[in-house]
Amino acid sequence: THWDDPAAGKIEQERELIPLSKARAEAVKAYLEQLGIDGSRISTVGAGADNPIVPFSDVGNRWKDRNVQFFLIRS
Repeated sequence: THWDDPAAGKIEQERELIPLSKARAEAVKAYLEQLGIDGSRISTVGAGADNPIVPFSDVGNRWKDRNVQFFLIRS
């Protein structure tokens, strides 16, 4: 909510957005584990507001930034 105030935005990122993002990623991991995927094969990262899909000022589309991305690495 503090996209227009860099100082307040930084505090919000550290205190609220990154923890929320990490929790979202961990919830997805837990669900995949329930489906039988080995959790040691999954790593999670909470990016918070680091790489938005839409500009923060686009209130009507902010929901698009609440997402989980998967990167498949073949070994």
